[in-house]
Amino acid sequence: MENEFYDRIVYRKNAFLELKEYLSQNFNGKKVLLISTKSLVNPHLTEIMNMISVSGCNFKHYIAKNNFSNFELKQISELLTLENFDLYVVFGAGRATMVTKYFANIFCVPYIVCPSACSNSSFFSNICINPYDSTRSFKCDYPQKIFINESVIKTMPRKLLKQGVFFIMAIEEMLAMSTIENILFDKHNDMSQINKITTKLQKEIKGIMSGDVDSKLILTDIIIDLSYELDKVDIFKSATFNLYTIMQKIFLNSSEITGSGEIYLLASKTLLLCYKNLFMQKKIKQLELPNFPKIVKNIEKYSIFYKKINNFAYFNEILSKKELLTRLNNLKEEFLYQCNKRIEEQDNLLDVVKNYDDIFTYQTPLLSDVFTAVKVLPYVCENNFIVDLMGGLGLVNAF
Repeated sequence: MENEFYDRIVYRKNAFLELKEYLSQNFNGKKVLLISTKSLVNPHLTEIMNMISVSGCNFKHYIAKNNFSNFELKQISELLTLENFDLYVVFGAGRATMVTKYFANIFCVPYIVCPSACSNSSFFSNICINPYDSTRSFKCDYPQKIFINESVIKTMPRKLLKQGVFFIMAIEEMLAMSTIENILFDKHNDMSQINKITTKLQKEIKGIMSGDVDSKLILTDIIIDLSYELDKVDIFKSATFNLYTIMQKIFLNSSEITGSGEIYLLASKTLLLCYKNLFMQKKIKQLELPNFPKIVKNIEKYSIFYKKINNFAYFNEILSKKELLTRLNNLKEEFLYQCNKRIEEQDNLLDVVKNYDDIFTYQTPLLSDVFTAVKVLPYVCENNFIVDLMGGLGLVNAF
């Protein structure tokens, strides 16, 4: 698996030259569509276009000037319906990559990714968030290749650098969740490598936030290694990635959103606070769900929550089994410690980020405005895939 993952990645100074060679050997004379959000005067986009052209491919390009608005999604869908392309090549950030993954899945066409910045794991994974509905995600094919040109990464804007840091910080929630699972169910999930990667971020954070060009390469190295480790974790059981869809939905129409990394971190922070509230209760009683005050009255405005979160799957299993409930109450202090530890580590990193940049464009939503304790419980989705441990609010559909 490791070889397959890293073999897909070409990460060096002359990566786009290798893109040309790859296309020449595998897609000479074939129809290729280049998808991007970048201006045609962007030198990196121009270089990619030149490489595709000299490789012998018959190519067209589609530039989404409005970051794939609904109108642009309609345009690209019509283009792909009218013409049969043999390959899609995307040059852009997370949104462009997700759109390309989506249409590659719909039209059964392979795709290649050329990241314009490396700020999350979307470039390397087989997970796609539906561009028409950010509350639906699915597994798709992996990219055939990922070509990361060092010169592109070195010019990555500071705001995307910060988003990459936020993305890695969000993994603290996954580590807390895994620890709780290991203790309660004796699952013994090995998260040691992910722990090492988040520790590396802690060591490199000051250099990364300085914005030095070499530090951008270090951040990219960290995200690639983290993406490999996350690829071994079932993403639909990971609370942070499920909760991402909620944060995306709540703030979907907000002009204040700056990037997916910030949404991931808000999601992580919100779930950690939920765990903390749960484990601070004096005692969790059998068949009695935890209750957060002043919540229910606001839940209906988020209609997406209202329909899907009535299956208690995981947590109801705990509450109905006396031996598990006893263990949960006995271990509450340990769980609370783990949650506080992760929150503290996030806050320490945020203090460093604050020295270099504004921390958030908007604040963590109040728990009372977002969900009840019930809404933190997992559910069984349409294909009976059980979402794990209080994670995911039942909003990601695996299909």
